[in-house]
Amino acid sequence: MNNLKKAIAYLRVSTKDQAKYGAGMQLQWVSIQAYAEAAGYEIVEVFQDAHTAVGAKSARDRQGLKEAVAYAQQHGVPIIVDNLSRISRNTKTVDHLATKMSVSIIRARRPGGQEHSVLLAEARRHEAEAERISETTRDGLRRAKERGVKLGNPVNLHEAQKNGAASNKRKAEDRDWELQKLMKLHDIDINWRRPKIAEALNAAGSTTANGKPWSAVSVRRPLDRIRERIEEIERKCKENPNWGLF
Repeated sequence: MNNLKKAIAYLRVSTKDQAKYGAGMQLQWVSIQAYAEAAGYEIVEVFQDAHTAVGAKSARDRQGLKEAVAYAQQHGVPIIVDNLSRISRNTKTVDHLATKMSVSIIRARRPGGQEHSVLLAEARRHEAEAERISETTRDGLRRAKERGVKLGNPVNLHEAQKNGAASNKRKAEDRDWELQKLMKLHDIDINWRRPKIAEALNAAGSTTANGKPWSAVSVRRPLDRIRERIEEIERKCKENPNWGLF
């Protein structure tokens, strides 16, 4: 009998490039998974956005967050995030979610810290940090323009070719990331034998990049890449707990 409490996960990075090329989403997912397993939660849905969390109207512009909030309210489950800044860097937004919309927010990196006063205090810190970063960025761009610096990055043919190869690699990484999430949601253990994993993936409705059913052969390389990525993330998290978040 499954006695695990139900919860949903919300992941966010600031830009589409970070979503495609960065490790932020994966790091957040690793953190949320670790907390959920330790605290006895089952993650039943995962929502995500690639959008800034700065400003009061940011939450209204994020489809993933709106869907997460609606799901949490409808099913009476908490939203687990890596840290509060993933939800918002605006104090009023956090206050509105916690009080007016009665959404329970759990921070994986600060277990037990769900009290309203603690949430608001952390939100204010993130809001102040966001304002400082934004002001510094604008000032830097203004100074650069005054010095006559041409903003932008013209790309020659050689660079374009290199970027094409890098793009193919990133697409493979994106597919691996989606595959890893699917395996987690369907309780497919990465340590199972390859034929069993392939059979489970096919049963879950997954296909290869070419739209074909999985086999013990086709699943080998994605699994190897996922294992290598997990090991890399764990190593870098040990070296720097905040690595990849921004």
